[in-house]
Amino acid sequence: MYHIQWGPEHQLGVRVIDQDHERLADLFNAIIELRVNSEDDLAIGKTLDDLLSFAGEHFSHEETL
Repeated sequence: MYHIQWGPEHQLGVRVIDQDHERLADLFNAIIELRVNSEDDLAIGKTLDDLLSFAGEHFSHEETL
């Protein structure tokens, strides 16, 4: 099973962006976990919606920096 193992090597040195990137990795990992360990399509869909929503917010924020 594939997971993003977040670590210092992924950090850019901009605290808020690093926190966002870690959150994106956590959401991605949650989707993988749900897909492997659950057949709860609603939970998978909700987490995917959360990932897409947060990604949109993150990229909008990142463009302002």
